[in-house]
Amino acid sequence: MSSVHRTYERPSADTIAWDLRDLPTHAVVIEFSIVSGEGETEAEPTVFPLSVERLATFDGPKEPHHAPFPRRFMPVFGGGCSDYCLLNVWIGPDAPGSVRDAAEQVVASLTTPP
Repeated sequence: MSSVHRTYERPSADTIAWDLRDLPTHAVVIEFSIVSGEGETEAEPTVFPLSVERLATFDGPKEPHHAPFPRRFMPVFGGGCSDYCLLNVWIGPDAPGSVRDAAEQVVASLTTPP
């Protein structure tokens, strides 16, 4: 989900990351994807509802295709499945309050199957 009209592409065939290098600072992008695991996970199931404030912030080494602002993220685990979901949220520093509020509502609505 994105607050800006844009076609997102992978920077190369060998990465699952999106090319966000030109993302405007007023943008918000939310990605909720399934990540394949190896066998049963030992993690506790995630407690819902989720919130943006519960997400960790990654502002580590930058790749050329990274957004110009930090990514917030959280692995989301369902009960005892071998896959998990990864929630990534990019909120630009100039994103309007209404867009930030909408992003919070979207994040709070996410869940995994039982």
